[in-house]
Amino acid sequence: MLKEIAKFHQLDNDTPRDLGGSAMLEHIGQHLEADAAINGIVGLGEATIREARDSDAAGIIEVIRATYAEYPGCIFDLENELPELKKPASYFAADKGKLWIAEREGEVVGTFGFLPAEKAGGVELQKVCLRYDQRGSGLAARMFEIALAEAHGRGARFIELWTDTRFQSAHRFYEKLGFKRMPGERLVNDLSRSSEVQYLLKLA
Repeated sequence: MLKEIAKFHQLDNDTPRDLGGSAMLEHIGQHLEADAAINGIVGLGEATIREARDSDAAGIIEVIRATYAEYPGCIFDLENELPELKKPASYFAADKGKLWIAEREGEVVGTFGFLPAEKAGGVELQKVCLRYDQRGSGLAARMFEIALAEAHGRGARFIELWTDTRFQSAHRFYEKLGFKRMPGERLVNDLSRSSEVQYLLKLA
């Protein structure tokens, strides 16, 4: 089950819709960097993005738990709904996926990864989360750029994701990156009573 809990910083509305992949990321990055300067985040030191290890579990769990708490009705249930977070790197590797974390001053502040999509030829973004005080720092664009490069390296023809209907800021961010919202919703049999929508980005 995908429980996409990203709430990326909302970008302004002047991002051109017809930019290609690298040009769009550069454009978005410029806006995020400018906003970070306004918010005083740049001076905190550059964040490091690396592949996750199982020993990162506690930090990953805390970031995701805190983000769940931002949304009314979102219930974080580690034991029954998210046990993979106890050994996150092993979980993704076992299914030929990959998981990364973002660190700042030794603390996990973000996480993102993907697994092979159910439909052949693509990947599905999962466990995308950025700690509240890091939004507007430029990390969102950097994280996606890494996932995009890895997807291209694997020859993926598309990237998909499922995201809760409550996560409107995340929806706007994905649309800025070129993702298209697919028709319909799916209901998830979880404690949060989630209703999810699908986003799709074609790479070829």
